[in-house]
Amino acid sequence: MWANFADPGEDFARLREIAPAYRLKVWQEALAAQQCQQAGLGKELAAMFPEQRKKCPFLFEDTVDVLKSLKEDDFELLLLTNGSPDLQNTKLSLSPVLKEYLDDIIVSGAFGIGKPDPSIFTHALEVLAVEASEVLMVGDNVKTDILGAERSGISSVLVKRHENNASGIHATYEIKNLSELLPLVQRLR
Repeated sequence: MWANFADPGEDFARLREIAPAYRLKVWQEALAAQQCQQAGLGKELAAMFPEQRKKCPFLFEDTVDVLKSLKEDDFELLLLTNGSPDLQNTKLSLSPVLKEYLDDIIVSGAFGIGKPDPSIFTHALEVLAVEASEVLMVGDNVKTDILGAERSGISSVLVKRHENNASGIHATYEIKNLSELLPLVQRLR
């Protein structure tokens, strides 16, 4: 909804081309669902949303404290994220504190294949120079984070802030908020 897709490559060029119409359609459908018939509002919101979204970065309240604790305990931390490098770098620039705690960042759009494909998980293991048995994949998306970890032989932790309907995909561990990760990793250590 707010990506520019200012990345090289044919796929990103196509996304750049279709994104404005997609944004407009989503806003128009959302307004129609609310019985809002104000002419031109969808177009106005579609144009305004990307810049407004950048003004409102969001991190869950326990994120920085958990990352800080993990780094203090000498854990290596790698961010494995799906998406356009341009958008993911924009997100990171809006929350620069995250980079302080990360040893590496892998963006699927730069790698060429996204989660849940096992090859991006294998690449992450190679970057960290570790075996699958030595890591935990922590994520909140069953269909990308947890399934990808499962396919790669990596133990996973699902941060289950809400219900999901992905039957047949099960995380090794489930927590309700990120702060529950700290006692879990201490037990596993």
